[in-house]
Amino acid sequence: MKKFLSLVLALVMAMSLVTISAGAKDFEDNSDINYADAVAVMSDLKVVDGYTDGTFRPEAQLNRGAAAKIICNMILGPTTAEALSASSAPFSDVAPDHVFAGYITYCSKEGIINGYADGTFRPTAPLTGYAFMKMLLGALGYDPDIEGYTGANWSVNVAKQAIGIGLDDGNAEFVGTKYVTREEACLYAFNTLQADMVRYSNKTTVTVNGAEVVVGGSEAYKTGNTFAEEYFTNLKFIPAADDFDRPAKTWKLKSKEIGTFAENYELSYTEEVKSGDMFEDLGKPELGTVEVYVDGEEFDGFTLEKKGEDKIGANGTLIEVYTEEVKNDDGEYVINVTIIVINTYVGEIDGIDENDDDERVVTVDTESVEYKTEEFEEEDIVLYTIAHTDDGDKIKSMELAEIVEDVKVSKINRTKNTFIADDETYESGFGFSAKDAVEPDTSYDLYLDSYGYVKMAKEVEAADPEYALVLDLGWGNWASGNDKVRLVLADGTKVEAEYENDDEIEFGIGDVVGYTYDDEDEIYTIKSVTDSAIGDITKGVSKLATGIYGNAKTVFFMVETDDDGEIDSWEIYTGIKSVPSTEMVEGATAYAYVEEGVAKAVVVTDAEGKGAEDMVYIIAEGAEEFEIKGVEYYEFNAIVDGEITTVVMESDVVTEEAIEDAVYSVFKSVTTNGKGYIVDVSDEATTEAEAVITSAYKNDVFGIEGAKLALSDECVIFSVDKDGEISTAKESALKKGETVVYVMDKDNEYVDFILIISDLVEE
Repeated sequence: MKKFLSLVLALVMAMSLVTISAGAKDFEDNSDINYADAVAVMSDLKVVDGYTDGTFRPEAQLNRGAAAKIICNMILGPTTAEALSASSAPFSDVAPDHVFAGYITYCSKEGIINGYADGTFRPTAPLTGYAFMKMLLGALGYDPDIEGYTGANWSVNVAKQAIGIGLDDGNAEFVGTKYVTREEACLYAFNTLQADMVRYSNKTTVTVNGAEVVVGGSEAYKTGNTFAEEYFTNLKFIPAADDFDRPAKTWKLKSKEIGTFAENYELSYTEEVKSGDMFEDLGKPELGTVEVYVDGEEFDGFTLEKKGEDKIGANGTLIEVYTEEVKNDDGEYVINVTIIVINTYVGEIDGIDENDDDERVVTVDTESVEYKTEEFEEEDIVLYTIAHTDDGDKIKSMELAEIVEDVKVSKINRTKNTFIADDETYESGFGFSAKDAVEPDTSYDLYLDSYGYVKMAKEVEAADPEYALVLDLGWGNWASGNDKVRLVLADGTKVEAEYENDDEIEFGIGDVVGYTYDDEDEIYTIKSVTDSAIGDITKGVSKLATGIYGNAKTVFFMVETDDDGEIDSWEIYTGIKSVPSTEMVEGATAYAYVEEGVAKAVVVTDAEGKGAEDMVYIIAEGAEEFEIKGVEYYEFNAIVDGEITTVVMESDVVTEEAIEDAVYSVFKSVTTNGKGYIVDVSDEATTEAEAVITSAYKNDVFGIEGAKLALSDECVIFSVDKDGEISTAKESALKKGETVVYVMDKDNEYVDFILIISDLVEE
């Protein structure tokens, strides 16, 4: 008696609401497993296992040979089952040395499986849910001949018996004629553990060709033991409750706790439901006790009764109803009901840290409750569930909210709490009220739950001015009276824009300007901005000057000029944690462009540490590729600020051909994002050269092809091996025959940087 009022199971599994202990198997693809409890128990019992690559592959189809192995592991235990063998071929397509021969032979002799009329078994063929349940029923003691599991109507009889004893419990979308997957097989086997064993008081047999064939018998009776009690005496399950107070069982194998898993619910809803409707859905039972828990806390504001008007739940809220038939004090059977309400909340990631166990944790909306995860970044909008337990609040699940960007509200239905935006109708989810949160003729970014209900709406504000560095201006007066300006944007993009020269805009080369961009008309609107002088910059320290602070969004333009005062190179960093520490030496300047005390942009010119020794020097060998939220990056061994380190570069910046063919690259100007990842590089590399040393280092110089090169006082020397590993080197390493890359100082007089690359050069 189950009523599934929406796609509830998908939500339950996607939000990972089961509680699994540390003893559960940790597969690489755990997040893809829907029936986590079943897979955890069956893998801990060694009835099933994963693949050598650490995955479980839950959606892979189970084949007939593997199904026989599962049955043998359940009945005999994995150690005994593994020792099974076949002295002769049990079927024409199953040789004695076939990997599943022993399992197939055993199951065939026990009458649990049958082959095909042509004498084959087809061990690699998939099997349907009904076919696998037929095998499980055989393991429970049901006789296929007596129960009618053979012949034309076998699947009807299997379905009646298997569903009747709950072998499909937990799969709301069970279709027995579909091929069974590996995780579904675990679920049905898991339910078999809890099912009753049966026997027959007598069987009627006849002899056919010397073999006894069962043709009838008594009805099956329960032995009093479950399958687990019969075959897994070390396996115990103890009544418990999970963190949401759902009726559950704690599974233990000897002293090892596998996990605590919720029982199968009778009803489930994901929208508001009335008491009377729930009572009807339960079949108008004789009620015993009724308990209600909301997010793990007892709730007394809902009474379950016939024609009851109390309401509980909301759009996107999960409600599970559990029932248990018991005898009351009068000896009459009544139904105890437990109602579990699990709300989904929305919030913004506002903290990321490493806890005492070196695990990455996040917090949401300044909540003290932390959640262990390798996903999510600051300012991500997430959906999460939280349980209020005796041990404190616990975030139990978290996922990114779906976002619909920049839609304009045209109409609000305040009665239905819905609204129309860009011709789509949106319904309010739990915790959101359209009539209070949105207004007509206003644009919003909408954040939705997995059902499409709106959880949050953020008004799309008029675009704040972006910031750019002025590279050149005031050339090419047009008939319109407009001048041009050349800019480098915060992402490293160089653009040309026009501005009206009578707007009294005051800026010059090396200044920062604000701009807005009309993507449709491709027009830049330039704005002058107010600057304030600042001093030294310390990486990671937000205070830039009295009353001026930087943050994760502050853009830093680090500029170097030539002898004529023209911009020679630049680097761009986003975020105070990304920008390197900078000292204001004589002739250096630093200005912050400030709004309400926050530095939106900073331009630093000719500060200490902008020489060749501070170049980003990327070594191609040993590059490692990884991905974050769909964007590919490469991590390289590198030399930065004269130190051996690694740098991360977005894949769009460096091609696969460059990684395969180039040994090294020196970049004069780079652009980083808030994480310090390089997202753009200058088109012009610093002056560099590759050469073979013709005379070893002596008296502060070494020779290359007839020329003598002198080292500057700041010169740094490194070497790289064939694996891309970098190490420091001394002048004595500059020997005749070594191949080096060197970088001259900006006056082209002395060598500032040397990298010995002999091991990388093909002979």
